Amino acid sequence: MEKEFDDRRRDLGDLYAKRNQLTLAEAWGGKAVKIGVGVSIGIQENEADLVELVHIYVEKGINASSANYGTISQTSR
Repeated sequence: MEKEFDDRRRDLGDLYAKRNQLTLAEAWGGKAVKIGVGVSIGIQENEADLVELVHIYVEKGINASSANYGTISQTSR
């Protein structure tokens, strides 16, 4: 019963926002803010490949802040 009430309240809030051309945050009295996003490009074989790939993403306007180069090695204990 409680979940149905929450679902209906959410749906009404969504309908209200759409009809009034508001974001959900604005409809509930908050402020909509943009959230920065980026891309993880993973481990590259060498620094040159990493720099080239980062350059491609930077040209596209994408933040490529989580990048590494090198190899993964397994160690046995």
